[in-house]
Amino acid sequence: MGFQEGFEALACEDLTPSSYKVLLLLLSKLDFENWIHLSQIEIGEKLKIAPSNISRAMAALKRKEIILIARYKGVRCMKLNPCFGWKGSVTALNKQEKKPSHLTIVK
Repeated sequence: MGFQEGFEALACEDLTPSSYKVLLLLLSKLDFENWIHLSQIEIGEKLKIAPSNISRAMAALKRKEIILIARYKGVRCMKLNPCFGWKGSVTALNKQEKKPSHLTIVK
């Protein structure tokens, strides 16, 4: 489920076309509780974008906190910021909003 306010915020962001393409691909691979299991190499192969452009796009998405880098069971993973959308149960979303739980956001 996407959130209208989140979509409006994304539309108003100053992102490059590559950043938007990367974001759309990441959204297409969204797993339950907003985890994204896709490497930058896979992103580059699917979008036919140079690695340096993927790095810049990912840096922009992280800097704007659209994509969060979090540790899950000791492994660094990407996660969509729940302000923009959610894939999973409403119960899990409510828990996500109430407490940080097992996530440690990596800056």
